Amino acid sequence: MIREFFSLNYDKNIRLCDLSRHLCLSDMQTQRLIKKYTGMTFGEYLLHQRMTVVQNLMETTSMTLAEIARYVGYNSYCGFWKAYKKFKQEMEKQELSAQTET
Repeated sequence: MIREFFSLNYDKNIRLCDLSRHLCLSDMQTQRLIKKYTGMTFGEYLLHQRMTVVQNLMETTSMTLAEIARYVGYNSYCGFWKAYKKFKQEMEKQELSAQTET
């Protein structure tokens, strides 16, 4: 249910309390479940969901980055760009970490 909620709402301005209401749980219980099943916090998982869509759109469409930003729920291109850069840096760190472990 958690993944489905994010899949259906990543493009909206959602908050933890929205998911909590959807699951009929407290915010704390919801946060624990998200962490348990995704390994991420609410904000991290929302960012991950959005950036997965961003990468797919960048590869499969001719949409501009500004259009993609609006499509995935960012009102500000600047805010989108900061989040995208942060996400890319985290992905690069994970890739480097995985390479050094092997």
